[in-house]
Amino acid sequence: MKFNLVKIFPQPILQTKLIIEPEWMKYINSIKYVRNVHNNGYVSTDFKILNTKKLKTLKSKINNVIKNYMEEHLKISNKLKITASWVMKHVKNDFAQTHLHQNSIISGVLYLQTKKGAGDLIFARQNFLTETFAFDRIEDTALNTHQLAFNTEPGVLLVFPSNLSHYTLTMPFDNYERICLSFNTFISDTIGDGDNRIELNEVE
Repeated sequence: MKFNLVKIFPQPILQTKLIIEPEWMKYINSIKYVRNVHNNGYVSTDFKILNTKKLKTLKSKINNVIKNYMEEHLKISNKLKITASWVMKHVKNDFAQTHLHQNSIISGVLYLQTKKGAGDLIFARQNFLTETFAFDRIEDTALNTHQLAFNTEPGVLLVFPSNLSHYTLTMPFDNYERICLSFNTFISDTIGDGDNRIELNEVE
């Protein structure tokens, strides 16, 4: 008897690595931060941080990664524009709760400062096959697992669908900050045709 398992609808997470320039870190460490609403980290007060002149080169590099993700991997021609960008700092016992990014098409996170054991990034889903049973897995696979951890190091950039739930583990070290830059995007050109055509050229 022959079996053919067809795997459909995978989640596309793009991982790459950038060289972190010292001037980026100097600027990011100079800006203002406040404790976030969940009281589990510090967030920059500027939510368009990539629009600053100091980070112009970084924004260009991230835009190139977004273009590669859309065109080379997803095979989608629509253009996306970064609509929000901010920096998170986690000190000892801080973490990121399970969340997704609303009002966005794809999102990304760039790790600017981190080290082994400072807290992995975890992508998660609620259940497999059903919302009401937890099956006993023979082994974890991409099909049946509830979560997948990405080890992070400085320069790691992950780009993913904004509706994909994720969280980070607790930052356990004294006198250390885990720092990452996150961003959201939205369509910046025309999408659809005929009666479902929408002009979105004005997104900033």
